[in-house]
Amino acid sequence: VILLNNKIMYQLKVREGLIAIIRPYLPVEKQSRALHLEDHLIDDLQINSAHMADIILDIEDHFDVIMDDEAIGKLITLKDSIDLIMDQVSGPN
Repeated sequence: VILLNNKIMYQLKVREGLIAIIRPYLPVEKQSRALHLEDHLIDDLQINSAHMADIILDIEDHFDVIMDDEAIGKLITLKDSIDLIMDQVSGPN
């Protein structure tokens, strides 16, 4: 139970960090909306490809991970992105 709680808490920290990274790159009309796990980064949040490149660099810096081409291709939704980061960082097991 403690390990599960630690993992959930760490997942929330990853989510908060990711949202903080993404929000400045959202179009003005999207910046004040709530972000949901199922939000598609490009279709729903309208993040363009140049901003996606910046977001990837920011993720790498913030979470101390390296995103290879395969990982980048998996950044579809907010949840996908959180899961990918969780898989790459050395958080609680």
